[in-house]
Amino acid sequence: MKILLAANTAWYLYNFRSALIYEIALRGWEPVLVSPPDRYAEKLAASGYRHIPWELGRQTLTPWTEYRSMQRLREIYAQEKPDLIHHHTMKVLLYGSLAVRPLGIPVVNSVPGRGYVYSSSETKAKLLKPLVTNFLRIALRKGLSQQMIFENRDDQNFFLDKRIVSEKKTTLIPSVGVDEKRFYPSPLPEGEFTVGFVGRMLREKGVELFVEAARQLRADAVSCKMVLIGEPDPGNADSVTIEELRNWDSEPNVEWWGWVEDMQEAYSRIHLLANPTNYGEGVPTTLVEAAMVNRAVVASDWPGCREIINHDETGLLVPPKDAAALARAITHMVENKADYERLRMNVHNLALKKFSAGDVNSQTLLVYENILSLDSE
Repeated sequence: MKILLAANTAWYLYNFRSALIYEIALRGWEPVLVSPPDRYAEKLAASGYRHIPWELGRQTLTPWTEYRSMQRLREIYAQEKPDLIHHHTMKVLLYGSLAVRPLGIPVVNSVPGRGYVYSSSETKAKLLKPLVTNFLRIALRKGLSQQMIFENRDDQNFFLDKRIVSEKKTTLIPSVGVDEKRFYPSPLPEGEFTVGFVGRMLREKGVELFVEAARQLRADAVSCKMVLIGEPDPGNADSVTIEELRNWDSEPNVEWWGWVEDMQEAYSRIHLLANPTNYGEGVPTTLVEAAMVNRAVVASDWPGCREIINHDETGLLVPPKDAAALARAITHMVENKADYERLRMNVHNLALKKFSAGDVNSQTLLVYENILSLDSE
């Protein structure tokens, strides 16, 4: 049995699907990984998995280049002849589903959020939206053995309302799961209360809002350190610049830690994770990782974030694009120790119960089994 997993970066496969790939191999099946090459492709290969390089421009829109990427994917599928293909991220889902149609290979499509086209307010995204919607309807129309996995009900309902996919071909599995061997409880750090922002330094993920909240906290004399953990994304028009990050790092209560390889260690150095996103993610993995490390969480009242945060039970939700509200939520965590302890323990218990990699992978493998059994009938 050969299972092919395709994504827009090897980084994604390594960081978010390593446990699933391991489970596939443990069953005696052969996992084959397809993505643009990067240093994480080497890590996957070093773990004994076969990786096939596939060129895909994450931000490109040149028709010939995009068509060539889809054709190359079709060539890989035709050559490999996998028993099942699992696509990750919207662009790969679209191109992969179009590429596989003539081949008749069963497909699982994971939707980790609606992506740039459906989430961004930029003019380009608005112009692309009807085009992408029509292409998705073509790619996902009847006649192909397929299933779509959504991480939150808002995204699932969005695709159903747009009539992109039928309900019987959808499954809800919350998040990609977090490996408890990689992320586990650690003691709270000593010293000043520290709040972390983790991820790519993108404006729609709320990085500017995070810095604005830091300034509000400083003006209110709240003793709190705000740290940015991650790097800019130079190929993304929404990315902040190195110069902006360096300028923010010079502000009294803001630090930029840059890229951190050992995220368990990074979460261990903070008290609270803040995710002020305004972007269509499935379930932000950083929230689950922080919860596994037994850290409290604050996030935007946004699809995906609501899957793990029930306001004032497992964390605090704040209105999107509201730096003052984010600052107030952080202040509450700093100044109310009992609430902080209650919320961090509640979200940790929820993460163990609902978002462990073991549970998520079991559900995902069941989707594989069901679609393979249907295809064999």
